[in-house]
Amino acid sequence: MLQTLTEAGAWLLRISEDFCHSMIVLREAKNVKFGHFVDPGRQLVVTVEMSERAGNLASLKGKGEIEGNQSVSARLVLETYNLRDRDPALESTDVKLVAHWRELYRLLARDLRPMA
Repeated sequence: MLQTLTEAGAWLLRISEDFCHSMIVLREAKNVKFGHFVDPGRQLVVTVEMSERAGNLASLKGKGEIEGNQSVSARLVLETYNLRDRDPALESTDVKLVAHWRELYRLLARDLRPMA
């Protein structure tokens, strides 16, 4: 469930910052609280909101609920960066990763559209 919050936060950053970073990683998880675990066939509804952005770090608050009952909550710190910042030879890898994330988002967003 914590991984789900982390991935939701990463997507929030990718989309809101127009995919400007190839890498988004969990730097810190604080105040993690687990309630009910997700049984097979149940749906975890996840919400994440950014509370602060400073340099390459983003602080987020996230929670997951099952049928209105809180299952997980946490404060996360995610780090964003590009591989080329650490090694200029990896610029082409950044380009490939960003293209991958954009394509994956295109596919996911298509599946999220309301059906008429």
